[in-house]
Order: sequence, then C-alpha cells, then structure tokens
Amino acid sequence: MRRLPWPPRRRVLTILLLAIALDLALCVAGAAVGGYELLSAQHEARGGLTHADATAHSLRDKTAVAGVAFGLARVCWWPWRPLAGLVATTVPMARAAGAVGPLLDLAADGSTGAAHALDGALPVLAAVAHGHSGTGSASVRLLAGLQAGHASFASALTDIDKAQREQASIDSAALPASWRTRLDSAGRLLPQAGEGLRAALAAPDLLGASRPRAYLLVPENPWDLRATGGFVGTAVLLRVSHGRLDPPVTLASDAVDNVTSHRLPADYIPPPLPLVTYQHLNEWFFRDANWSPDFPTSAALLRYFYWLGQRQWPDGVVAFDSSLLGPLLGLTGPVTVPGIPTPLTSANGVQTLDHYVNAAPTTSTHSTPGKDIAGRAYKLIFDKLQGLGAANLPNVASVMGKALRQKHLLLWLPDPTIAPILARHGWDGTINPTRSDYLYVVDTNAHYNKINDFIHEGLTYRTMLQPDRSLRSTLTITYTNRTPPAAQLYRQRFPQDNPLYEDFVRVYVPLGSTLRDATGLIQPWPTTRDHDKTVFSGYLRVLRGHSQTVTFSYLVPPNADMGLSAYSLTVQKQPGDGGIMPTLPLAVDVASGSPLVRVGAGSMGAPWAWRGPLDGDVTLTVPLQGGRPVPIPLNYDVAAGAVSADTAPAASVGPWAVLPAGLPPVPSTTSGAAP
Repeated sequence: MRRLPWPPRRRVLTILLLAIALDLALCVAGAAVGGYELLSAQHEARGGLTHADATAHSLRDKTAVAGVAFGLARVCWWPWRPLAGLVATTVPMARAAGAVGPLLDLAADGSTGAAHALDGALPVLAAVAHGHSGTGSASVRLLAGLQAGHASFASALTDIDKAQREQASIDSAALPASWRTRLDSAGRLLPQAGEGLRAALAAPDLLGASRPRAYLLVPENPWDLRATGGFVGTAVLLRVSHGRLDPPVTLASDAVDNVTSHRLPADYIPPPLPLVTYQHLNEWFFRDANWSPDFPTSAALLRYFYWLGQRQWPDGVVAFDSSLLGPLLGLTGPVTVPGIPTPLTSANGVQTLDHYVNAAPTTSTHSTPGKDIAGRAYKLIFDKLQGLGAANLPNVASVMGKALRQKHLLLWLPDPTIAPILARHGWDGTINPTRSDYLYVVDTNAHYNKINDFIHEGLTYRTMLQPDRSLRSTLTITYTNRTPPAAQLYRQRFPQDNPLYEDFVRVYVPLGSTLRDATGLIQPWPTTRDHDKTVFSGYLRVLRGHSQTVTFSYLVPPNADMGLSAYSLTVQKQPGDGGIMPTLPLAVDVASGSPLVRVGAGSMGAPWAWRGPLDGDVTLTVPLQGGRPVPIPLNYDVAAGAVSADTAPAASVGPWAVLPAGLPPVPSTTSGAAP
C-alpha cells in the first residue's frame, strides 16, 4: 500500500517541534554539563593545593568546559526569554521562569571568568612553584609571571564584572531556598574575585615594573602599646625595581631624624599635647609618629617624618607587631641570624630578638648593634618566605589573613586600585566609618616601659535603647597590673625596671555622643572629635598588683543608623592586643529602656547579651522592634582629621596635634626622591 506524503503544514510543524525539542534538550544538556563541571571543580579545589600547578591546570580545564556548556545553554534559551519573562510577570507561581536567562548568563560569564583567571594564575604559580630553587630571584620571577598573566586577568575581570551585574538582576525571591543560598554565595564570591583580579593587575607596578618603588616597614613592639600596635623602635626601607629587591636599609627609629639626619631645626614639630604632658616630649619625632588610632593618618605621618629625616619618600607603609614573628617562623622554620647564638624559632623568636635588639647591646661591648640585628633578622625571614614555593601558599595566606584580621599587620598603600580594597576589609587600620553604634578603645602606654603584656584589660558595654532610638550607654574598662616585682622585671626586660602602668586612654563613640559621667581617671580630658567620631579620653595609673576600673557613661543621639528592624554595634580592636599580648574579653548587654521597644527575640524588656574575645573587629546585630528615630543635626565630614596622601604641612592629625604650616612640602616626583 502506497504511503501518502505528509501535508506541508504538518511537515513544517513536525520540523518545528523537533527543532524546539532539540533546542531545549541542548539547553538542558549544556546546563547539566556546566553544572557537573563546576561541582567537580569545587570538589577538587576543596582538596587543597598540594600540587598547585597541576590543580590549577585541571581547574582551568573544568571551568573552561563549564563556560562553553553554559554558553551553549544560554544561546539555546535565548528564543525563550521573552516568553519566560511574560510568564513570570503574569503567572505568580511561575516567577522563577524569568530568572532562568539571567542565571545562565551568570553561570556562563562566571565560569569563563574563572577560566581566564586561572589562565592568568598559571604563569604566576609556575614562577613561585620552586621558591629559591628556580632560575633568578623569586620576586623577579613573580613579576614576570604577573606580567605574563596580565591579559588573562584583564579578560577575567571583564567577565566577573558582567557576572556581578547579572547576579544583581536576578529575582532571587522567585527561586527555591537552595538556589537562593547558592546565589548568595556567588554574591559574596564575585566581589572578592574582582578585588583579587584588580590587585593582580596592579601588582606589577607595586613591584617596580613602571618605576622603582620604596616601602617603609615599621616593626612595632606591643609590650609598649601605642595607638597602631606598639612603640616604633626600628625603621626598614625596602626598595624594589623590576622585581629586584635591594638590601633593606635599617635604622633605629631615633636615628631617622636625629642631629645627623636631613631634618633641620626649622623643621620643628610640636608633639601632641598628651605626649608633652605625660611623656614630657619637647619635639615630635618619627618614633612617636604613630599617634593617631587611624592607621592611614599615622602611616602618612610616618612617611612624612621619614622623608624629613632621610629625604627618602616611601610609596607605602607596612606596620606589624611582634605577634607576627612567631607564626612567620612557624612557616619558615628556625632562622639563624649572625650575632644571635641561638636560632630564632616560633617558640623563642620574640623574647630572643627583643633581648638582642635592646638588652644585649647595652650589656656587652661585643654585641652587634641591636637595630642592625633586627633588620638582619627580618631580611632573613623574608628571604625564607620567598623561597617556600607554591605548595606553601595556602599556609602563608592563612597566616597573613589571620594577622590582617587580628590587626597584627597593617597595610597602607595610597594606590587608587589597592587602597579601596584594603579599606573595605579593614586591612589598612582605618577608623571604621560606620554610622551605627560604635566603640573603639585605644590605649597608649605613657611611660616608655614595656609591660603591656602584664596588663590585663576587660571591656563591658551596656546600652539601653530609648523610644526615640537614642542610646544610654555605659562602658566599663577594667585594668589589672600583673607586672612582676621590679627586680624580676629588670632581669626579664633589661633595662626596664618600673612596674607602674601609666595609660592615656581614648574611647571613640558615635558622633554627637555626650558624656554624662566618667570615673576612675586621674585626669579626664575634654571631649573632642576625630574622624567623624566623638572621643572621650583621660589619663590613669595602675600600681603593680592592683586593678583600676574606668567608666564612661554617655548618651548616643538617635542618629546612630539602626534601620527599622535591627540594632547594630561595631567594636573595633586595637592593633597590638592579643597574640603575644592578653586578648581583651568583651561583654555586651543591650536592653530596652522603654516598654515601647523590644530588643532581640526574647520577651518584651528582656536584655540581649553577647560574650567573647575581642580578637578582631566585632559587628553585632540584634533584632529590634518599636520606637521611632528622631535624629538631631550633625555635620559629618569623612575627611576631618585625616592627613592627605600627598600633603602633610598644615594638616590636622587629630585632637591636640597639627603639623606647622612652615614645614617643607612633600616631593612630587618618584619614591626615594631627594630634594
């Protein structure tokens, strides 16, 4: 029996249906393959970087395949986008259909960006894979790797920026809960990836690719606690050109601007008034330039003071306290320093180096000058870090990340790309610009005796929310002096033998706060303003074996930004605390000051409490109901009190300190410039 031909319309319809089925099948297959490759890459990445180069190659291949697969799915879904959008807007139960296109865009561009980023990372990993065993200097090879990966990093950044815009366009409320969780994770990872790529693109210039660079390294001793971590006893200038590191120039801090330096009598700078009052200083020098709790301000001062004395202009400032030494030696293993008979280890490094920097030069005519030994030790440790190789990168990143979070390492690089990244993470030590409730306690040892590791300090903050959203707050600071007797202290910290603790304490709170009462201070100081915060301060003493309790009771105006349904408190940690120093315990109690206000998830009027160590900046958020803010006029000025990265003379550097207008202007040329 003869088969009749299909009617033309039926044939066209059949072909159309087959094309639709094929298109949708390819779309589903592409999404499935892309998803499988991403899950496989995620599983492999969690396995670590024991063989970093091989792992990176494998991850690059997987993400590249995922990018192609998601790209195919995106193309196949393109004809259905208008229909999906129409369905999403007209059928409430089908809102998720409108998110399919943007999700495929996000997956395709995100995967392609990851593949490009790994393409750029491969030459970098190859450069550092063998540490010092490779050809040439490790830093020169690192620069070459970064330059080789530059084009791939730039492409990756374009892809990641697109993925961020696509992620922001997705209607996440229409997605299932498990998808929302993954989308939120992408929302956190994409900005971090963008920051990493921008840093990689800027890194060659920081390594001297375009011009020589100089960086001021500032070791700080937290046993003699200062605003940004500790007393500055040493200054190290590190120069780099085309990746080549010159031998560091190490000076004792008092040699930076002594009578043999370039600093002239006409360059006289009056110290901040508290340093005049309690430390009896008659001039402000480099060693005390870290006066401001805002590290960018102190870093700009350290750079300017260094230039006044040495006529060398650093491009950035890196400060670290002694708590970083042990973890670094844990990475490098023992380090033998000429002039020190015992190798430095993670267990003995801090005590041994302090002895040979400070005590040994005083007690022996044959000892190497202490600051020279410090510079030599830092260089040897840094050299060993460079030689660790790629397999150790996760450990190095972990140590450095922890040091940055806990403020044992502070970075100030006035580079337009790097500076915003450091500020967003708080790695530059800036005073947090938050306008929510805020607390920052800053202690400055006013006696030049290295006993802060014997001083145990605790903070208790209690606040009551009022119907107008103002806060009645009380901060209690308890100091306990556990310094050993003078004779024992003399043996441990030669030549220190004074166990009396003298402190100038500053408390930063929200702008517009008014002090109601302060107790426990020998000499309270007037309330001031600094970096858009109100500052309470004063001087106290604690005898050996005694405790002293200081309280500040104050009213925070309704301007503190709490939103409609949450109260937020940020407590900033002072650099230098913790590590080899006692960690401050923090207690926070938030209560309602009215039946109209409910705090937390408990019953009406029940307080909310938090207890924990202040081993990094802490941000607490508490559910809040009731009340209505009635703000007062306040004049915010985010630049108030800050020292410009380019100019220093006549700048305000916080309460009780101003640089005279007649000081020499800063250089306008390259780093290391001399007049």
